[in-house]
Amino acid sequence: MGRDMQKLYCGLFIAKDFFMCGGTDTNLFRVVNQRSMSSLGILRGLDKGVYSMDVGPLVRQVRQSFQIPHLPRVAFCAGRKLYEIDFH
Repeated sequence: MGRDMQKLYCGLFIAKDFFMCGGTDTNLFRVVNQRSMSSLGILRGLDKGVYSMDVGPLVRQVRQSFQIPHLPRVAFCAGRKLYEIDFH
């Protein structure tokens, strides 16, 4: 078994076509496009594993043309730190 296994501990749908997941192998957080199964974004090498996450309100008005208006703000915990992500 030459491949590393990802140990995912939490996951949550964040919109119709996207979900997020996190775990301890490489201490990662990942946002995935469900239709294509490709990563929209990955954070690796966090201090500790990701064990908790939640979603916030949808962005109602697009401030800049490159924002993704149909994705909410998300937050997750890794160790003793809280991370918040806006999709711009």
